[in-house]
Amino acid sequence: MSNTPIELKGSSFTLSVVHLHEAEPKVIHQALEDKIAQAPAFLKHAPVVLNVSALEDPVNWSAMHKAVSATGLRVIGVSGCKDAQLKAEIEKMGLPILTEGKEKSAASSSRTTGSSAKYNAGHKKRV
Repeated sequence: MSNTPIELKGSSFTLSVVHLHEAEPKVIHQALEDKIAQAPAFLKHAPVVLNVSALEDPVNWSAMHKAVSATGLRVIGVSGCKDAQLKAEIEKMGLPILTEGKEKSAASSSRTTGSSAKYNAGHKKRV
């Protein structure tokens, strides 16, 4: 048994990433409802990362988060965010800004890794 109450360990998780191509929350909500209806056992209450890199129009982040959450998906972070104002809104809601593995390697390699992202939760560390 450990002599500390907690232990932090690094882990990697494969998560579904929802790539948003539309800034209108109602459109996103309906598209997600349609997608979830195709595979409800797989997607119901699934943890997801929202990738906002393709959004060109301003986003009402609060409305977007509500629209996605209303489908039952659990937003655990946002990736692809380069807009400082949007980053501030996302962080204000308590969601982390994440870097997808392929974003890190894009600078050093032109290889893509598919539509899932792996995130490293940190290094092993005793507290």
